[in-house]
Amino acid sequence: MKKKRGLFVVIGLILLCLLLGVYLILKKSNTDSDADTNAAAEDAQEEITAVSEDDIESLTFHLNDDEVTWTQNEDGWNLSKLLKNQPFI
Repeated sequence: MKKKRGLFVVIGLILLCLLLGVYLILKKSNTDSDADTNAAAEDAQEEITAVSEDDIESLTFHLNDDEVTWTQNEDGWNLSKLLKNQPFI
């Protein structure tokens, strides 16, 4: 009985080491993959246009067939127009 118990302990330790090795390999692989993905994402970003905030007087967005316009004044940005008679909340 003691030989079987010793065999189970040895097999358990070998299995534990094997699983730990697989875990560490996968963790390193995943970290390298994330670094490559982040580097590729940074390279893919392009600047379409560079405009100073002082040069912008109004912004217009089209949201679900509605047009929303924001205008800049001395205090900041204000909603100036919301079409289709929908209340602004």
